[in-house]
Order: sequence, then C-alpha cells, then structure tokens
Amino acid sequence: MYKKHEMNLSPEKKLLLYCSHINLTKGMQQEIDLLVKKSIDWIQFLDYARWHSVSQLVFVNLKKSSERSHIPLKIIESLKTAYRENLVRNTIIFDEYEKIITLLDSQKIQVIPLKGIAIAKTIYSDIGLRPMSDIDILVKRENLQGACELMSDLGFKQVKHTKPYHHINYIIPKINLLVEIHYDIESKHHPSLIRPKVKNLMEVWWSRVQREKSDNQIEYYLHPMDLICLLSHHFIKHRFTDRNDWFSSYGALRQLCDLYFVIEYYQNDIDWEQLKIELQKFGLYKVVCVTLSVVNEVFFETFGKRMDFLVNWEIESSEKKITNFVSKRIFNMEDRYTPVPLAFIRAQTEVSLLKRIIQITKKIYPSPEMLSKRLNKPINSKFFYLNYLTHTFNLCYKHGKTMIRSQNLKMEGNLIRWINEIK
Repeated sequence: MYKKHEMNLSPEKKLLLYCSHINLTKGMQQEIDLLVKKSIDWIQFLDYARWHSVSQLVFVNLKKSSERSHIPLKIIESLKTAYRENLVRNTIIFDEYEKIITLLDSQKIQVIPLKGIAIAKTIYSDIGLRPMSDIDILVKRENLQGACELMSDLGFKQVKHTKPYHHINYIIPKINLLVEIHYDIESKHHPSLIRPKVKNLMEVWWSRVQREKSDNQIEYYLHPMDLICLLSHHFIKHRFTDRNDWFSSYGALRQLCDLYFVIEYYQNDIDWEQLKIELQKFGLYKVVCVTLSVVNEVFFETFGKRMDFLVNWEIESSEKKITNFVSKRIFNMEDRYTPVPLAFIRAQTEVSLLKRIIQITKKIYPSPEMLSKRLNKPINSKFFYLNYLTHTFNLCYKHGKTMIRSQNLKMEGNLIRWINEIK
C-alpha cells in the first residue's frame, strides 16, 4: 500500500507492543524473553502500560515469560493488581448489563452492545483483559423513550446534557457506573466533527445485525464490518476531544488492539471489497482507511506482515502523512502536560502566514469587550490595561512548549483540517 514508516521504538515500547496481544506466537514469546533480559526502564514501561490501558494484557503475557526473574516483583504485583481489579469491576459491569438487556428484552426492545461490552467476552475471551469505563448500548431511535423509562425503573439517574447528543446517559448510583444509550454514533454537536454523510446509517446496521440465542433470549451484535467501522470512528474521534486541545494518545493502543483483534477474529468472514464500497458511500472511507493503516503500521513491529486487503484500498498522499503522524505519536505521552491553546493549532490550518498571525494575535490580544467580560473588570481600569501587557508573558509561561513543538503543531493542524474535510 505504501512504504513502511520506521517507528524506531525503544525497548520499553517494543516490549509493550509484544505484550499487547491475546494470541502470542512462539516467535513473539521469544522476543518478549529477549527484551525482558535487556536493560528495561520498568517504571517507564509500567507508565506506558497504564497510559494505554493495556496493563491487563501485559500482565498475562509477562507472567508466561521464561525470563520472568528479570522483572522486578513490584512491577509484576502492580500489573497483577490492575488485572484483578479490572476483572472484579468488569464482572460487576456485566452483571448490570445483563439486568439491562433482560429488562429491555421483556419489553421487546432490541439492544446492541457497543465497544468494550461487545468484545470483552467474544474477542478477548477474558473479561479481565479489556478495561471498560462504562456500558455502551445501541437501541433504535423509535425505542429510545421506552428504553429511558425502563432505565428509571431500574433506579438509574439520568445525566442532563446542555446540548442534544447522539446518546442519553444514566448513572448507576450504587457503583457510580455510566450507561450510555445510543441511537446513533455521532451528532452535529460533537467536537470531533467526524460524521457519516448519510442519515440512514443506523438503519443499515440494524438490517444486518447478527443474532445469537442465549438463556431463552436473543442477543444482537453488530455485523463485523459495522463493528470495524464503529471502532475506527471511535479511535479517530477520541484523538481530539473537548478535554484535550490537540492530538491525544491516551488509551490509543488499547483502541488499536480492539481493531487488530477484531480483524484477526473475523478476517475470513468479511468481504473487504464490499466494506470499501460501503464506506465510500457512507463518507467514512478515509476515517476507516487511515485508522486501519495505523493499525497496520503500529503492529507491523510485532506481527511482521501487513493486512493483505489494504493493498487494494487507495490512500492519498495526505492520508499517508496523517497515518505516519498518528502512528509516530501513539507512543508519545506529551498530552499529560499543559496543553497548547487550540488557537495555535487551528492557526496551522490557515493557508497564508498573514492569516495565521491574525488568528494567533486574536488569541493573545482579545477585544477589550471580551477581555473585560473575562476578567470581570471595567475597560477603563488600570488593572485592565496592565493585563494586556502581562497576558503575553503569562501565555509564554503557561504554554512554553509551543515554540519548540512547531512541527507537531503543523501536523496537528493538518489533522484538524483533514477531520474538517471529512465531516
């Protein structure tokens, strides 16, 4: 599809990749044993595992190593604790999920599990391996009101939104667990700006759900093609959120693992050419193509071969740059620190230097009326004019990394422009 981008991973990052698998080959296990014997910074390694939400996978794979004696006991114990705590939490989550779908099924409301709740048992085969922060389910739009009424009957408390989103949230008070009832995968109010072109995408998904009978009730699951579409969309969407002002790598490896494992599990059941055609029709081709290319790029380091179906998927030069940029940034944890103002990144999407300067200047020196409202000070006060002088220095102090990250800002600006173009 395109020339491999060299990632130049450190031993810690390579070990993390090899340990982020559910089906280790003999060769992968040998590589883990070799890396474990190297001079690994175990504190940094543990930090990477936590950041990417793969501590549980790392634990079950490291404990199989024949060179386990080289791993500090504190590291193993910390990973073991993460696995056990996740297993307990997910057991509770699945118990609540069963109550929800049983009640909805009794009222003839069909439910499709999404994301973690959909793949923890089937794909990971061990609910302790896949961290979950909430329960995501999909219902038909016409069943939304009925589903919400039943949530109240269960004692769940609705979380109020200031804007209409594509899901309604409930909290399970006794365990402080969030339940998201989706009727779509995206709304125009979401900051990611990634949306399908067609309005009937959910109808297409519901028309080909897979049905399985379990305990005298029918369980519904997304078709593998739609599951890949959902997970790809979810990956790109969460690289930019309303909580981060630029590209975020938090939890990215776990999301890539989800996709890689799903593809590995269903690879012989998917018509990849049909998927390509449908994605082009729905306006999600670039999102999925870039995301799968990132999966290809990141996991090439460990499984050593590319996904054959991607050879026939056309990708433009701009998408190649986005793929390489995202792949390279997956293992950076810079976004743990003070974020760069979004205006600095969005300025990079402007074509001319003059427009970039104007946009940044407006950020540094807002209008007197806006600044007065922000500071709650009258325009004619001495403090007000002094703030214009100190504002620049305050920004430099708070966002001192902005200048030295100029190349990243440019690429992040390109990524924002790309997202805006595919909405």
